[in-house]
Amino acid sequence: MITKSHTTQPIGESATIVNQSTETPATSQSGVVNPILTLLNNASRLTQPAFVPNPSITANVRTNDAWDTRQIGDMMELNENQVTFSGGHGRSAERGNSAFLTNIVDHGVHRWTFKVNLRFCHWWASTIGIWKCSDQSTPPRNDIFTLIGEGRAYGFNLSEGTLVDPITGKVHIPSPVQYGQRCIGVKVVEMVLDLDQLELKYIINGRDYGKAFSVEEGAYRAAVNLSRIGDSVEVM
Repeated sequence: MITKSHTTQPIGESATIVNQSTETPATSQSGVVNPILTLLNNASRLTQPAFVPNPSITANVRTNDAWDTRQIGDMMELNENQVTFSGGHGRSAERGNSAFLTNIVDHGVHRWTFKVNLRFCHWWASTIGIWKCSDQSTPPRNDIFTLIGEGRAYGFNLSEGTLVDPITGKVHIPSPVQYGQRCIGVKVVEMVLDLDQLELKYIINGRDYGKAFSVEEGAYRAAVNLSRIGDSVEVM
């Protein structure tokens, strides 16, 4: 049986708290306090994405998600909805870093859309996938999120158009599993996680490539890995 949604807070962090409002409550034209408008005004003052367990969506609706500002690798930079690999303080190092999105999901169908912009390369340099967080472990933001292996993560290797092995957390060498297409330059990549059917698939520039993985039951959050300076991924 698939577990119900979780209500725990992000690892090592407390929930975002809306500041107490000192403004006059929202009123209608008649001068009567409107509690709905007041709640909406308060919600608009959130300074970072709320930690959302299992948002309610349907199969054909894009998941409303955002980068978790506390779980972005030290060699990455966030600008609005886009994370870019910058190379750290010296802006010269190239190695795996990961960025995680906010929502935790454990049932239903969820869709994420990303705009990727990658330089050409012949090796595994970027990944889009999901990371299992059922055991409340800390997201590995300063490494490639799949490398923990043992079925803890599933990922699509954008640079080469291959799948990451969930057991080892690496791309098969010398015989990688081909999937989709190489996503060099600017591409739109949709990731669809169906936790009712326990399947993960990708749609690239509108072309559906079908099931990439059979996934285990559990709670997941979307994640991206980048390794090369200037490469970027934007949540759409």
